[in-house]
Amino acid sequence: MIRVLFVLVVLWLGLAGCASADGPSSGGVVVNPLVRTDRSVDASSVQAMVDSLVTPGMSDRDKALAIFNYVRRTMFHYRHLTEVGGGGAMELIGGVGYCLCTPTAGAQVELCRAAGLEAKILGLPGHGSVVVKWDGRWHWMDAFLGLAVWNRDRTDIATVEEVAADPTLLTRDNPGPVPLLPCVDELYADSLRFEPDNEKYHKECSPDDADWARRASLKPDKRIDSYWKSETTSGITLRPGETFVRNWDNEPGMYILMKVGEKFAPPHHFCGVDAEMRDTVNWPYFKPYVREITSFDPKSGKQVTVKTGRYWANGTLTWNLPLGDADLLKWLDRAENIKAVGGKLAPIDPSKPVVLEWTTHCPYMLVGGSLGVAGSDIAGAWVRTSAKGECVPLKINVGDYTHRIDLREPLAKAKGARTCTFRVQLSVGLPEMLRCHLIFQHNMYAQPQLMPGDNKVTVAVADAEDLKAAKLAVELAWDEQGRTRTERRVVDTSPFTFAIEVKEKEIPRMRHLTLSCRK
Repeated sequence: MIRVLFVLVVLWLGLAGCASADGPSSGGVVVNPLVRTDRSVDASSVQAMVDSLVTPGMSDRDKALAIFNYVRRTMFHYRHLTEVGGGGAMELIGGVGYCLCTPTAGAQVELCRAAGLEAKILGLPGHGSVVVKWDGRWHWMDAFLGLAVWNRDRTDIATVEEVAADPTLLTRDNPGPVPLLPCVDELYADSLRFEPDNEKYHKECSPDDADWARRASLKPDKRIDSYWKSETTSGITLRPGETFVRNWDNEPGMYILMKVGEKFAPPHHFCGVDAEMRDTVNWPYFKPYVREITSFDPKSGKQVTVKTGRYWANGTLTWNLPLGDADLLKWLDRAENIKAVGGKLAPIDPSKPVVLEWTTHCPYMLVGGSLGVAGSDIAGAWVRTSAKGECVPLKINVGDYTHRIDLREPLAKAKGARTCTFRVQLSVGLPEMLRCHLIFQHNMYAQPQLMPGDNKVTVAVADAEDLKAAKLAVELAWDEQGRTRTERRVVDTSPFTFAIEVKEKEIPRMRHLTLSCRK
Protein backbone atom coordinates (compact mmCIF):
# COMPACT_ATOMS: atom_id res chain seq x y z
CA MET A 1 0.00 0.00 0.00
CA ILE A 2 1.39 3.39 -0.98
CA ARG A 3 1.39 5.89 1.86
CA VAL A 4 1.68 9.62 1.53
CA LEU A 5 4.25 10.85 4.04
CA PHE A 6 6.05 14.06 4.76
CA VAL A 7 9.75 13.34 4.60
CA LEU A 8 12.19 15.45 6.58
CA VAL A 9 15.20 16.16 4.44
CA VAL A 10 16.95 19.49 4.56
CA LEU A 11 18.78 20.47 1.40
CA TRP A 12 20.86 23.62 1.26
CA LEU A 13 22.00 24.42 -2.27
CA GLY A 14 25.28 26.30 -2.43
CA LEU A 15 25.00 28.91 -5.17
CA ALA A 16 28.56 30.21 -5.01
CA GLY A 17 30.51 30.00 -8.27
CA CYS A 18 33.44 27.99 -6.89
CA ALA A 19 33.16 24.24 -6.41
CA SER A 20 35.29 23.35 -3.41
CA ALA A 21 37.39 20.22 -3.19
CA ASP A 22 37.63 20.63 0.60
CA GLY A 23 34.71 18.45 1.59
CA PRO A 24 34.67 15.94 4.41
CA SER A 25 37.53 15.37 6.82
CA SER A 26 40.39 13.21 5.57
CA GLY A 27 40.80 9.50 6.22
CA GLY A 28 39.57 7.16 3.50
CA VAL A 29 38.72 9.91 1.00
CA VAL A 30 40.37 10.65 -2.37
CA VAL A 31 40.91 14.33 -3.13
CA ASN A 32 40.97 15.74 -6.67
CA PRO A 33 41.25 12.59 -8.80
CA LEU A 34 42.05 13.58 -12.39
CA VAL A 35 42.17 11.49 -15.57
CA ARG A 36 44.19 12.71 -18.55
CA THR A 37 45.34 11.28 -21.86
CA ASP A 38 48.36 12.22 -23.94
CA ARG A 39 46.17 12.63 -27.05
CA SER A 40 43.49 15.04 -25.77
CA VAL A 41 43.28 18.46 -24.13
CA ASP A 42 43.39 18.49 -20.33
CA ALA A 43 40.48 20.74 -19.31
CA SER A 44 40.99 20.48 -15.54
CA SER A 45 42.09 24.15 -15.39
CA VAL A 46 42.63 27.10 -17.71
CA GLN A 47 46.39 26.65 -17.55
CA ALA A 48 46.07 22.91 -18.21
CA MET A 49 44.07 23.67 -21.38
CA VAL A 50 46.72 26.10 -22.57
CA ASP A 51 49.57 23.71 -21.74
CA SER A 52 47.84 21.01 -23.82
CA LEU A 53 47.20 23.32 -26.79
CA VAL A 54 50.46 25.27 -26.93
CA THR A 55 53.71 23.47 -27.74
CA PRO A 56 57.29 24.76 -27.73
CA GLY A 57 58.29 26.62 -30.88
CA MET A 58 54.75 27.69 -31.81
CA SER A 59 54.40 31.17 -33.29
CA ASP A 60 51.90 33.54 -31.68
CA ARG A 61 49.61 33.04 -34.66
CA ASP A 62 49.75 29.26 -34.28
CA LYS A 63 48.97 29.59 -30.57
CA ALA A 64 45.98 31.79 -31.34
CA LEU A 65 44.76 29.35 -34.01
CA ALA A 66 45.06 26.36 -31.67
CA ILE A 67 42.97 28.15 -29.04
CA PHE A 68 40.50 29.37 -31.70
CA ASN A 69 39.89 25.84 -32.96
CA TYR A 70 39.61 24.41 -29.43
CA VAL A 71 36.95 26.96 -28.45
CA ARG A 72 35.15 26.11 -31.71
CA ARG A 73 35.30 22.42 -30.79
CA THR A 74 34.08 22.77 -27.22
CA MET A 75 31.47 25.56 -27.56
CA PHE A 76 28.27 25.98 -29.59
CA HIS A 77 25.85 28.91 -29.63
CA TYR A 78 22.93 28.56 -27.24
CA ARG A 79 21.94 30.89 -24.43
CA HIS A 80 23.29 30.07 -20.97
CA LEU A 81 23.24 31.55 -17.47
CA THR A 82 26.54 33.35 -18.11
CA GLU A 83 24.61 35.75 -20.35
CA VAL A 84 23.25 37.25 -17.15
CA GLY A 85 25.41 35.88 -14.37
CA GLY A 86 29.09 35.81 -15.27
CA GLY A 87 31.42 32.91 -15.96
CA GLY A 88 34.72 32.13 -17.63
CA ALA A 89 36.63 29.51 -19.58
CA MET A 90 36.32 26.89 -16.84
CA GLU A 91 32.61 27.57 -16.45
CA LEU A 92 31.87 27.49 -20.17
CA ILE A 93 34.42 25.11 -21.69
CA GLY A 94 35.08 22.92 -18.68
CA GLY A 95 31.51 22.79 -17.46
CA VAL A 96 28.77 23.63 -19.95
CA GLY A 97 29.84 23.80 -23.61
CA TYR A 98 27.57 26.53 -24.94
CA CYS A 99 26.72 30.21 -24.68
CA LEU A 100 26.10 33.24 -26.88
CA CYS A 101 28.72 35.61 -28.22
CA THR A 102 30.28 37.84 -25.57
CA PRO A 103 30.83 35.24 -22.81
CA THR A 104 32.27 32.90 -25.46
CA ALA A 105 34.56 35.71 -26.54
CA GLY A 106 35.56 36.20 -22.91
CA ALA A 107 36.54 32.53 -22.59
CA GLN A 108 38.60 32.73 -25.80
CA VAL A 109 40.35 35.88 -24.54
CA GLU A 110 41.04 34.25 -21.18
CA LEU A 111 42.76 31.28 -22.84
CA CYS A 112 44.77 33.55 -25.13
CA ARG A 113 45.99 35.62 -22.21
CA ALA A 114 46.93 32.49 -20.27
CA ALA A 115 49.07 31.54 -23.29
CA GLY A 116 50.89 34.88 -23.10
CA LEU A 117 49.04 36.52 -25.99
CA GLU A 118 47.51 39.97 -26.06
CA ALA A 119 43.77 39.57 -26.67
CA LYS A 120 40.59 41.52 -26.00
CA ILE A 121 36.88 41.64 -26.72
CA LEU A 122 35.92 43.52 -29.88
CA GLY A 123 32.64 45.42 -29.74
CA LEU A 124 30.41 45.12 -32.82
CA PRO A 125 26.73 46.04 -33.32
CA GLY A 126 24.85 43.33 -31.42
CA HIS A 127 27.92 41.14 -31.04
CA GLY A 128 30.98 40.56 -28.85
CA SER A 129 33.97 39.35 -30.86
CA VAL A 130 37.72 38.80 -30.33
CA VAL A 131 40.97 40.27 -31.60
CA VAL A 132 44.42 38.83 -30.87
CA LYS A 133 47.67 40.74 -31.29
CA TRP A 134 50.88 39.51 -32.88
CA ASP A 135 53.52 41.21 -34.97
CA GLY A 136 52.16 44.54 -33.75
CA ARG A 137 48.68 44.15 -35.28
CA TRP A 138 45.24 43.10 -33.96
CA HIS A 139 43.96 40.08 -35.91
CA TRP A 140 40.27 39.18 -36.00
CA MET A 141 39.62 35.65 -34.62
CA ASP A 142 36.01 35.06 -33.59
CA ALA A 143 35.53 31.44 -32.47
CA PHE A 144 31.81 31.98 -31.87
CA LEU A 145 31.20 32.87 -35.53
CA GLY A 146 34.01 30.77 -36.96
CA LEU A 147 35.50 33.96 -38.38
CA ALA A 148 39.24 34.08 -38.99
CA VAL A 149 39.96 34.90 -42.62
CA TRP A 150 43.15 35.25 -44.60
CA ASN A 151 44.26 38.68 -45.72
CA ARG A 152 44.28 39.48 -49.45
CA ASP A 153 47.64 37.82 -50.21
CA ARG A 154 46.96 34.92 -47.81
CA THR A 155 50.07 35.56 -45.71
CA ASP A 156 48.34 36.07 -42.37
CA ILE A 157 44.99 36.19 -40.58
CA ALA A 158 43.29 39.46 -41.53
CA THR A 159 42.86 42.38 -39.17
CA VAL A 160 39.51 44.07 -38.56
CA GLU A 161 40.69 47.02 -40.66
CA GLU A 162 41.54 44.76 -43.58
CA VAL A 163 38.10 43.11 -43.49
CA ALA A 164 36.36 46.47 -43.15
CA ALA A 165 38.28 47.80 -46.15
CA ASP A 166 37.66 44.66 -48.22
CA PRO A 167 34.48 42.75 -47.12
CA THR A 168 34.98 40.33 -50.03
CA LEU A 169 37.51 38.58 -47.77
CA LEU A 170 34.45 37.13 -46.05
CA THR A 171 32.91 35.79 -49.23
CA ARG A 172 35.85 34.49 -51.30
CA ASP A 173 37.20 30.97 -51.08
CA ASN A 174 39.02 30.62 -47.76
CA PRO A 175 40.99 27.37 -47.59
CA GLY A 176 42.08 26.15 -44.12
CA PRO A 177 43.30 26.12 -41.49
CA VAL A 178 40.10 27.49 -39.94
CA PRO A 179 36.35 27.34 -40.66
CA LEU A 180 34.84 30.45 -42.21
CA LEU A 181 31.40 31.41 -40.91
CA PRO A 182 30.02 27.83 -40.98
CA CYS A 183 26.78 28.94 -39.30
CA VAL A 184 26.37 32.38 -40.86
CA ASP A 185 23.17 31.52 -42.73
CA GLU A 186 21.43 30.33 -39.59
CA LEU A 187 23.27 31.91 -36.68
CA TYR A 188 21.49 35.20 -36.28
CA ALA A 189 18.15 33.76 -37.27
CA ASP A 190 18.55 31.28 -34.42
CA SER A 191 19.43 34.00 -31.95
CA LEU A 192 15.83 35.16 -32.43
CA ARG A 193 14.81 32.12 -30.41
CA PHE A 194 16.15 33.96 -27.39
CA GLU A 195 15.21 37.53 -28.38
CA PRO A 196 12.23 37.21 -30.76
CA ASP A 197 11.34 40.91 -30.52
CA ASN A 198 14.66 42.03 -31.97
CA GLU A 199 14.35 40.67 -35.52
CA LYS A 200 15.02 44.05 -37.20
CA TYR A 201 17.95 44.70 -34.88
CA HIS A 202 19.52 41.32 -35.57
CA LYS A 203 19.22 41.75 -39.31
CA GLU A 204 21.12 45.00 -39.02
CA CYS A 205 23.96 43.48 -37.03
CA SER A 206 24.50 40.30 -39.04
CA PRO A 207 27.85 39.45 -40.68
CA ASP A 208 25.90 39.49 -43.96
CA ASP A 209 25.92 43.29 -43.64
CA ALA A 210 28.97 44.60 -45.54
CA ASP A 211 29.24 47.59 -43.18
CA TRP A 212 29.18 45.41 -40.07
CA ALA A 213 32.96 45.26 -39.63
CA ARG A 214 33.33 48.98 -40.27
CA ARG A 215 31.37 49.65 -37.11
CA ALA A 216 33.74 47.66 -34.88
CA SER A 217 34.92 49.21 -31.64
CA LEU A 218 38.30 48.46 -30.07
CA LYS A 219 37.45 50.30 -26.88
CA PRO A 220 38.67 48.44 -23.77
CA ASP A 221 36.10 46.01 -22.41
CA LYS A 222 36.61 45.52 -18.68
CA ARG A 223 34.07 42.70 -18.45
CA ILE A 224 36.70 40.07 -19.23
CA ASP A 225 38.66 41.23 -16.16
CA SER A 226 35.73 41.32 -13.75
CA TYR A 227 32.60 39.65 -15.14
CA TRP A 228 33.68 36.77 -17.36
CA LYS A 229 36.52 35.16 -15.48
CA SER A 230 37.08 31.62 -14.25
CA GLU A 231 36.11 30.93 -10.67
CA THR A 232 35.07 27.28 -10.87
CA THR A 233 37.45 24.34 -10.60
CA SER A 234 37.32 20.67 -11.53
CA GLY A 235 38.14 19.60 -7.97
CA ILE A 236 36.14 16.92 -6.20
CA THR A 237 36.53 14.82 -3.05
CA LEU A 238 35.27 11.24 -3.20
CA ARG A 239 34.29 9.40 -0.03
CA PRO A 240 34.12 5.61 0.29
CA GLY A 241 31.00 4.42 -1.50
CA GLU A 242 30.88 7.52 -3.72
CA THR A 243 30.93 7.30 -7.54
CA PHE A 244 31.48 10.11 -10.04
CA VAL A 245 30.38 9.38 -13.63
CA ARG A 246 30.78 11.62 -16.69
CA ASN A 247 28.71 10.38 -19.63
CA TRP A 248 29.08 11.30 -23.30
CA ASP A 249 25.29 11.37 -23.49
CA ASN A 250 22.35 13.00 -21.74
CA GLU A 251 19.17 12.34 -19.81
CA PRO A 252 15.92 13.90 -21.08
CA GLY A 253 15.15 17.20 -19.42
CA MET A 254 18.32 17.29 -17.34
CA TYR A 255 19.81 20.65 -18.25
CA ILE A 256 20.09 24.12 -16.77
CA LEU A 257 17.12 26.35 -17.51
CA MET A 258 17.29 30.10 -17.94
CA LYS A 259 13.86 30.07 -16.37
CA VAL A 260 11.73 27.20 -15.14
CA GLY A 261 9.27 26.11 -17.81
CA GLU A 262 11.09 27.53 -20.83
CA LYS A 263 10.13 25.74 -24.05
CA PHE A 264 12.99 26.30 -26.48
CA ALA A 265 15.27 23.85 -24.65
CA PRO A 266 17.00 21.39 -24.85
CA PRO A 267 20.46 22.86 -25.47
CA HIS A 268 21.88 21.82 -28.82
CA HIS A 269 23.46 23.28 -31.95
CA PHE A 270 20.49 24.50 -33.97
CA CYS A 271 22.49 24.83 -37.21
CA GLY A 272 23.00 21.07 -37.42
CA VAL A 273 25.40 18.82 -39.27
CA ASP A 274 25.52 20.86 -42.48
CA ALA A 275 27.20 23.70 -40.60
CA GLU A 276 29.28 21.34 -38.46
CA MET A 277 30.73 19.61 -41.50
CA ARG A 278 32.00 22.97 -42.79
CA ASP A 279 34.30 23.09 -39.78
CA THR A 280 36.69 20.53 -41.23
CA VAL A 281 39.13 20.91 -38.34
CA ASN A 282 36.60 19.82 -35.71
CA TRP A 283 34.05 17.76 -37.64
CA PRO A 284 35.89 14.48 -36.84
CA TYR A 285 35.24 15.21 -33.14
CA PHE A 286 31.53 15.91 -33.69
CA LYS A 287 30.81 13.08 -36.12
CA PRO A 288 30.66 10.19 -33.60
CA TYR A 289 27.94 11.96 -31.62
CA VAL A 290 25.49 12.88 -34.39
CA ARG A 291 21.86 12.27 -33.43
CA GLU A 292 18.44 13.87 -33.83
CA ILE A 293 17.33 16.41 -31.21
CA THR A 294 13.70 17.53 -31.03
CA SER A 295 12.89 20.92 -29.52
CA PHE A 296 10.32 23.69 -29.53
CA ASP A 297 10.67 26.61 -31.96
CA PRO A 298 9.08 29.70 -30.35
CA LYS A 299 8.89 31.51 -33.69
CA SER A 300 6.73 28.91 -35.40
CA GLY A 301 5.20 27.45 -32.26
CA LYS A 302 6.00 23.96 -33.55
CA GLN A 303 8.36 21.16 -32.69
CA VAL A 304 11.48 20.96 -34.85
CA THR A 305 14.03 18.17 -35.24
CA VAL A 306 17.69 18.91 -35.86
CA LYS A 307 20.38 16.41 -36.72
CA THR A 308 23.48 17.51 -34.84
CA GLY A 309 26.62 16.25 -33.18
CA ARG A 310 26.60 18.93 -30.47
CA TYR A 311 24.33 18.97 -27.43
CA TRP A 312 24.34 18.91 -23.64
CA ALA A 313 25.67 16.01 -21.57
CA ASN A 314 25.00 14.69 -18.09
CA GLY A 315 26.83 12.84 -15.39
CA THR A 316 26.05 11.54 -11.91
CA LEU A 317 27.56 11.86 -8.45
CA THR A 318 26.18 9.12 -6.21
CA TRP A 319 26.98 8.33 -2.61
CA ASN A 320 25.71 5.11 -1.07
CA LEU A 321 26.39 6.04 2.54
CA PRO A 322 28.28 3.17 4.26
CA LEU A 323 25.86 2.85 7.17
CA GLY A 324 27.60 -0.21 8.57
CA ASP A 325 30.98 1.53 8.83
CA ALA A 326 31.82 3.59 11.93
CA ASP A 327 34.16 5.73 9.82
CA LEU A 328 31.04 7.30 8.27
CA LEU A 329 31.09 9.71 11.21
CA LYS A 330 34.32 11.20 9.78
CA TRP A 331 32.58 12.08 6.54
CA LEU A 332 29.41 13.59 7.98
CA ASP A 333 29.02 17.23 8.95
CA ARG A 334 26.77 16.30 11.84
CA ALA A 335 25.24 13.22 13.47
CA GLU A 336 22.70 13.03 16.30
CA ASN A 337 21.78 10.02 18.44
CA ILE A 338 24.31 7.75 16.78
CA LYS A 339 27.57 6.17 17.99
CA ALA A 340 30.30 3.79 16.91
CA VAL A 341 30.22 0.36 18.56
CA GLY A 342 32.87 -2.18 17.57
CA GLY A 343 33.43 -0.59 14.16
CA LYS A 344 29.68 -0.43 13.51
CA LEU A 345 27.11 2.34 13.89
CA ALA A 346 24.16 2.14 16.28
CA PRO A 347 21.61 4.54 17.79
CA ILE A 348 22.45 5.86 21.24
CA ASP A 349 18.76 5.75 22.19
CA PRO A 350 16.80 3.38 19.92
CA SER A 351 13.54 5.08 20.83
CA LYS A 352 14.62 8.46 19.43
CA PRO A 353 15.21 9.70 15.85
CA VAL A 354 18.62 9.57 14.21
CA VAL A 355 19.83 12.66 12.34
CA LEU A 356 22.51 12.59 9.63
CA GLU A 357 23.87 15.67 7.84
CA TRP A 358 26.44 15.80 5.06
CA THR A 359 27.64 18.08 2.27
CA THR A 360 28.31 17.10 -1.33
CA HIS A 361 30.46 19.27 -3.61
CA CYS A 362 30.25 18.81 -7.38
CA PRO A 363 32.51 20.58 -9.91
CA TYR A 364 29.58 20.90 -12.33
CA MET A 365 26.12 22.48 -12.13
CA LEU A 366 23.52 20.22 -10.56
CA VAL A 367 20.26 19.75 -12.45
CA GLY A 368 18.46 16.87 -10.78
CA GLY A 369 18.69 13.76 -8.67
CA SER A 370 17.06 11.94 -5.81
CA LEU A 371 17.48 10.79 -2.26
CA GLY A 372 16.55 7.19 -1.51
CA VAL A 373 16.03 5.47 1.82
CA ALA A 374 15.21 1.80 2.36
CA GLY A 375 14.36 -0.22 5.44
CA SER A 376 13.45 2.65 7.75
CA ASP A 377 10.67 5.21 8.06
CA ILE A 378 11.48 8.89 7.72
CA ALA A 379 9.89 11.44 9.98
CA GLY A 380 8.75 14.05 7.56
CA ALA A 381 10.31 16.94 5.50
CA TRP A 382 11.23 20.22 3.78
CA VAL A 383 13.70 21.62 1.27
CA ARG A 384 15.55 24.93 1.20
CA THR A 385 17.01 26.16 -2.11
CA SER A 386 19.11 29.09 -0.87
CA ALA A 387 20.59 30.36 2.36
CA LYS A 388 17.74 32.89 2.77
CA GLY A 389 15.02 30.87 1.09
CA GLU A 390 11.94 29.34 2.63
CA CYS A 391 11.81 25.79 3.86
CA VAL A 392 9.15 24.23 1.64
CA PRO A 393 7.47 20.99 2.77
CA LEU A 394 7.74 18.13 0.28
CA LYS A 395 4.68 15.94 -0.01
CA ILE A 396 5.75 12.72 -1.68
CA ASN A 397 4.55 9.17 -2.17
CA VAL A 398 6.71 6.58 -0.46
CA GLY A 399 6.62 2.84 -0.59
CA ASP A 400 6.31 0.35 2.24
CA TYR A 401 10.06 -0.30 2.05
CA THR A 402 11.81 2.22 -0.24
CA HIS A 403 11.23 5.98 -0.06
CA ARG A 404 12.42 8.49 -2.67
CA ILE A 405 12.62 12.28 -2.92
CA ASP A 406 12.96 13.87 -6.36
CA LEU A 407 15.38 16.82 -6.40
CA ARG A 408 14.74 18.09 -9.93
CA GLU A 409 12.42 20.96 -8.99
CA PRO A 410 14.54 22.53 -6.22
CA LEU A 411 17.71 22.20 -8.29
CA ALA A 412 16.04 23.73 -11.35
CA LYS A 413 14.98 26.72 -9.26
CA ALA A 414 18.48 27.03 -7.79
CA LYS A 415 20.01 27.61 -11.28
CA GLY A 416 23.57 26.45 -11.00
CA ALA A 417 24.01 24.99 -7.52
CA ARG A 418 27.17 22.94 -7.08
CA THR A 419 27.12 22.35 -3.33
CA CYS A 420 24.34 20.58 -1.44
CA THR A 421 23.98 19.98 2.29
CA PHE A 422 21.51 17.26 3.22
CA ARG A 423 19.91 16.64 6.60
CA VAL A 424 17.98 13.41 7.10
CA GLN A 425 15.87 12.62 10.16
CA LEU A 426 14.99 8.96 10.53
CA SER A 427 12.06 7.91 12.69
CA VAL A 428 13.75 5.03 14.48
CA GLY A 429 17.18 3.48 14.03
CA LEU A 430 19.32 3.32 10.91
CA PRO A 431 18.02 2.40 7.45
CA GLU A 432 19.41 -0.48 5.43
CA MET A 433 20.20 1.89 2.57
CA LEU A 434 20.67 5.65 2.22
CA ARG A 435 21.54 6.81 -1.28
CA CYS A 436 22.24 10.35 -2.45
CA HIS A 437 22.08 10.52 -6.26
CA LEU A 438 22.82 13.83 -8.00
CA ILE A 439 22.68 14.56 -11.74
CA PHE A 440 24.89 17.28 -13.16
CA GLN A 441 25.42 18.88 -16.56
CA HIS A 442 28.87 18.99 -18.16
CA ASN A 443 30.64 19.46 -21.49
CA MET A 444 31.50 16.09 -22.99
CA TYR A 445 33.67 17.72 -25.68
CA ALA A 446 36.09 18.88 -22.95
CA GLN A 447 36.48 15.43 -21.36
CA PRO A 448 39.36 12.99 -22.02
CA GLN A 449 38.91 11.75 -25.58
CA LEU A 450 40.62 8.61 -26.87
CA MET A 451 42.11 8.84 -30.37
CA PRO A 452 42.94 6.25 -33.03
CA GLY A 453 46.17 4.43 -32.22
CA ASP A 454 48.02 4.38 -28.93
CA ASN A 455 46.77 6.40 -25.97
CA LYS A 456 48.51 6.86 -22.62
CA VAL A 457 46.05 7.40 -19.77
CA THR A 458 47.27 9.01 -16.54
CA VAL A 459 45.35 9.07 -13.27
CA ALA A 460 46.55 11.37 -10.50
CA VAL A 461 45.26 12.49 -7.11
CA ALA A 462 46.15 15.51 -4.99
CA ASP A 463 47.94 13.42 -2.36
CA ALA A 464 49.21 9.90 -3.03
CA GLU A 465 48.90 9.20 0.72
CA ASP A 466 45.10 9.10 0.23
CA LEU A 467 45.52 5.83 -1.65
CA LYS A 468 46.86 4.07 1.43
CA ALA A 469 43.48 4.28 3.15
CA ALA A 470 41.30 4.17 0.02
CA LYS A 471 41.46 2.86 -3.50
CA LEU A 472 40.28 4.61 -6.63
CA ALA A 473 38.52 2.51 -9.28
CA VAL A 474 38.60 3.91 -12.82
CA GLU A 475 36.42 2.76 -15.72
CA LEU A 476 36.64 4.17 -19.25
CA ALA A 477 34.22 3.02 -21.98
CA TRP A 478 34.06 3.78 -25.71
CA ASP A 479 32.70 2.33 -28.96
CA GLU A 480 35.06 0.49 -31.26
CA GLN A 481 34.44 -1.79 -34.23
CA GLY A 482 30.72 -2.10 -33.56
CA ARG A 483 30.89 -2.80 -29.83
CA THR A 484 31.51 -1.01 -26.55
CA ARG A 485 34.94 -1.57 -25.02
CA THR A 486 35.57 -1.02 -21.32
CA GLU A 487 38.92 -0.58 -19.57
CA ARG A 488 39.01 -0.93 -15.77
CA ARG A 489 41.82 -0.19 -13.35
CA VAL A 490 42.20 0.03 -9.56
CA VAL A 491 44.54 2.89 -8.77
CA ASP A 492 46.80 2.43 -5.74
CA THR A 493 49.55 4.94 -6.56
CA SER A 494 49.76 8.42 -8.06
CA PRO A 495 50.45 9.07 -10.84
CA PHE A 496 49.11 5.81 -12.26
CA THR A 497 49.42 5.17 -16.01
CA PHE A 498 48.10 2.59 -18.45
CA ALA A 499 47.87 2.24 -22.22
CA ILE A 500 44.84 1.88 -24.48
CA GLU A 501 45.07 1.07 -28.17
CA VAL A 502 42.15 2.17 -30.36
CA LYS A 503 42.13 0.24 -33.63
CA GLU A 504 39.49 2.39 -35.33
CA LYS A 505 40.73 4.78 -38.03
CA GLU A 506 38.32 7.51 -36.94
CA ILE A 507 37.86 9.19 -33.56
CA PRO A 508 35.78 6.78 -31.42
CA ARG A 509 32.57 7.63 -29.62
CA MET A 510 33.22 7.82 -25.89
CA ARG A 511 30.61 6.39 -23.51
CA HIS A 512 31.57 7.14 -19.91
CA LEU A 513 34.38 7.83 -17.46
CA THR A 514 33.70 6.53 -13.95
CA LEU A 515 35.66 7.19 -10.75
CA SER A 516 34.73 5.27 -7.58
CA CYS A 517 36.22 5.47 -4.10
CA ARG A 518 36.64 2.19 -2.25
CA LYS A 519 37.86 1.73 1.29
